[in-house]
Amino acid sequence: MMKLPDYHLETQIRIEPPSGKGISFRIRYKSPDTNNNWTILKLPEIDLANRLLNDGVVSREHTHQKLKIILAAQYVHRDRTKKKAPFMTKNLELVEKMYEEKYNRRRKRNMKRPEDSRYQLYKAAESCGLHPLDTCHLDTLADYLDATLGDNPNKLHRRITWINSILQWLGRNKLQTVDRVRPKVSYLNESEFKEMCVHVKDATTLALAKIAFYSGARLGEIFYIQKRHLKGKVLALEFQMTDIKLPDGSYKEGTLKSGYSRDIFLYEGVVEAVEAWATIPFIDRYPIRMKSFCKTITKACIRAFGESDPIKILTFHDLRHCHAIWLLQAGATITEVAQQLGNGPDVCYRYYSGFELKKESVDRLERLMSFKE
Repeated sequence: MMKLPDYHLETQIRIEPPSGKGISFRIRYKSPDTNNNWTILKLPEIDLANRLLNDGVVSREHTHQKLKIILAAQYVHRDRTKKKAPFMTKNLELVEKMYEEKYNRRRKRNMKRPEDSRYQLYKAAESCGLHPLDTCHLDTLADYLDATLGDNPNKLHRRITWINSILQWLGRNKLQTVDRVRPKVSYLNESEFKEMCVHVKDATTLALAKIAFYSGARLGEIFYIQKRHLKGKVLALEFQMTDIKLPDGSYKEGTLKSGYSRDIFLYEGVVEAVEAWATIPFIDRYPIRMKSFCKTITKACIRAFGESDPIKILTFHDLRHCHAIWLLQAGATITEVAQQLGNGPDVCYRYYSGFELKKESVDRLERLMSFKE
């Protein structure tokens, strides 16, 4: 079997139709590895396509379409085998030293999955490229991160958070996150949510959607809820059930996204649904763990509201946004919402500060302006 070439990051690939006396198509590629010279790509699929063409089994147009599929597959292979950007071993050594000194001594004892933090620290150090964290100019590092990760704001923010923990340990200033437009949040108010629920036919999805809307818990967190976690109107979240399937048919457990357990308040209208879900044994939850809950919720939103308003087209995760905005419009503070969701106040402010202004702050500002008059 012919082996695919080791494509370079800048490899270009093209189809060459038959020319002159030739009656066969070719695919050529070039990259710095070939000194930017076009080289013939030899694959059994190409030979077979040309043989069928030469034997008159298929038309020239059919062969060309087949080679387009092969060409697209080569670009997928190229992008899948991209080389990791170079990074400084020195930064990894700093992370190891920080982990042993700080995490083992102060935090590791209280962390349920300390290896998760170690992994995030290493990914953060690698994302800095060839910039030494102990001496580099922070503005230069910020520009580099924005250039390499700027197309994924959530990943950029996550990396900066962990880099700042390393910089703080080194006694340096923190990186300032780049000012961006506030993310658009898809959400439904309570009456709209109830209207959407009418179009959810699957009973399990409907029950999980109600728990997510009225508690703000993530899907993986909901799947790990057990009876012992319920304490009246308080739900103690410890772990989450990931979507990583194990050989025995179960799913791997993991820490909460924050790395720490948290307590959340349960709205009285959802306590009964949470209690019912908590009685279902894990072995019965495994078959439904990988259901496409997002598609079900999205389709229900489209049936209820149409496709004209993208703000009302939700995924399952957007139900957390609904819960946060529902709390804010009821008068909760950003800090209280952050505690309920398990996010930092800065994350909640970035997403939800505009919604807080719509109710309580508007009333307060109106009273202040009236007082001045």
